Amino acid sequence: MNHLPSPWISTNMQNLTTRPANPHWLNARLRESPRGSGQERELLVGTSPAIDQVRRLVAQFAIEPDPVLITGATGAGKEAAARALHRAGYTPDGPFVVVSTGSISGTGLTPERHWREFVAEACGGTLLLDEVSDGSDEVQAKLVEIIDACASERLRVVATSRRDLLVLISEGYFREELWHRLSVLPIEVPSLSKRVEDIGPLADLELQRIWEGRGGDAYVLEESAYEALRAQPWPGNVREVQSTVRRMAILSKARRTLDRYDVDRALQLSRMESKPSVRYERKEREQIVEALNAHGWNVSATARALGMSRGRLRGRMARLGIE
Repeated sequence: MNHLPSPWISTNMQNLTTRPANPHWLNARLRESPRGSGQERELLVGTSPAIDQVRRLVAQFAIEPDPVLITGATGAGKEAAARALHRAGYTPDGPFVVVSTGSISGTGLTPERHWREFVAEACGGTLLLDEVSDGSDEVQAKLVEIIDACASERLRVVATSRRDLLVLISEGYFREELWHRLSVLPIEVPSLSKRVEDIGPLADLELQRIWEGRGGDAYVLEESAYEALRAQPWPGNVREVQSTVRRMAILSKARRTLDRYDVDRALQLSRMESKPSVRYERKEREQIVEALNAHGWNVSATARALGMSRGRLRGRMARLGIE
């Protein structure tokens, strides 16, 4: 993909290109930004080598106009990385437009004019293609055209994916030409299992957010609470930690010092709430298998019948253990 034409390379960008690509510069950029206290702050939390590598790549790639592909498990912080990339880049005050590719049909729900509107809205900023692997084949084909056109539309394209796109390419479910365009600058956001030492700081940040919204005395975690949090597997990654800590604060009522008991109670309630989800997944699995049987296990035909993209159906089949 060609670099953007020189008229777009503003004085701001020229100044940024002289900055060293390191996480300390990234931290300063986000702190000085009026929006730097938002969702992307979670990316800056932690001292683990894994998250430090992400910060280095974000700082290095922020000054480049090429597409960025951000991979990682659900809840690991892919969108946070994308927002940090945007805020630390050369158009920090430009628009940040998120498009959920899995919810779009290239045949009817998203006519050509809608794609033009996405690009026009993101012009001068960032267009985030959320979970690009969930897009149908029609959507993937359209994205190839969009990325090729973005060089003249003055916007940076960032895509996220929780799935291995190379595996999907080998299975015939993802366009190789789209992968080549998106993966110019790759970033992998690590799961919490690879950055256990960052769980405590993430919990502290969420408690700070709650305190900023409520006021009063600040929340404090006892060491027993930190130990209990670090002992959990956290399959939902950063997002699951945030929801658990928020539940802890709500259940504690007026108490502002939280211990292991608060962690255990929040997790127990979470497990209680997961039972209806298990029943829902069982019902969803039965519906998908029934639809597959009705269409001779033709995934494309089944996806059309269920009103979803082929990529999204494949993702649900994998999650529900349907082979």
